[in-house]
Amino acid sequence: MEHTLSNAPHPAPRPEEVYRRWIQFLDEEFTRHHAPELRAEIVRDQLTQLFLGRPHGGKLNLMLTSELPGNVLTLSLDPDNVTLEAEHFADADPELFAQRKPLLWFWQMFDRSPIGTNHWLGVRFRAMLGGTSLPALAQASRSFMAWI
Repeated sequence: MEHTLSNAPHPAPRPEEVYRRWIQFLDEEFTRHHAPELRAEIVRDQLTQLFLGRPHGGKLNLMLTSELPGNVLTLSLDPDNVTLEAEHFADADPELFAQRKPLLWFWQMFDRSPIGTNHWLGVRFRAMLGGTSLPALAQASRSFMAWI
């Protein structure tokens, strides 16, 4: 059977509503906040929830060697604590890249998260991030979204 808008695969109604609210929340936050520091904070908080299942916060015990792996994970969820390949290129615009880096990190980490294989959510998540950071991608995403 050919898929149309009315019979395309969808999550169950309640999860779909939660997914849509999350994407809308993120879109509003990234549209409102362009400062790299604020975007990095939003991404850090969201990734902490996705990977650790708890809000970001609390003081890390950096002295206990038994907690080092957990500390490395927690610190690596913050885009300010990682480097991306593009940062090594001298011709990258530092201001533009600083604004987009949290979104790029979010995209990469989303794809590596347990929910990254949720096709329905992933397409919408990537379309939202692409629309926030790359206007040409936003137009292509809208066209694709109308198709699915």
